[in-house]
Amino acid sequence: MTDFRWQGYTHQELYTNLNSGPGAAAAAEPITHLTNVSKALGVINQDMVNAIKSTTHTWEGAAAEAARNAFSALAKWATDAQPHLDNNKNVFQKQGDLLTQARANMPAPVPAANPEQSSGLFGGLFSLIDAEVTEWIQNTAAAKAVQVMEQYHSNSSENTKSFSPIPTPPQVVHS
Repeated sequence: MTDFRWQGYTHQELYTNLNSGPGAAAAAEPITHLTNVSKALGVINQDMVNAIKSTTHTWEGAAAEAARNAFSALAKWATDAQPHLDNNKNVFQKQGDLLTQARANMPAPVPAANPEQSSGLFGGLFSLIDAEVTEWIQNTAAAKAVQVMEQYHSNSSENTKSFSPIPTPPQVVHS
């Protein structure tokens, strides 16, 4: 985890920043793209395997063998890339879940006490007690807000470590 000081922000800033924006819905588009690419690679793999099989009896020679080897390498790459895409889809999904959880755990800022203009000794005393209790509640909620952000930051750091780069496709150019 990086050394990030959430205490440098006000409770209102933490609350507003965490709750602004699209939230977990922002992960929907990358999840859809990763799902579609993974499915497309599955189709491409199957098409290449079928094409390779269909040429084994009708196309012979060094060029045929080189082409089949190149297409076999691409088909293998398509198969090998799918788990990485599926894993990354899960990373995006989990990140959305982490944000949803952080938003649910983030306490709302507590407004300042509104001391009434009370008359008499007891009215002033009650206003003072109300202000002290409100300040304690504000401090407790602000400390919880910092804890929520620290946990979200830590969980996000762990989650993004799971991101898996897609293997580089093989070079199929034959010289």
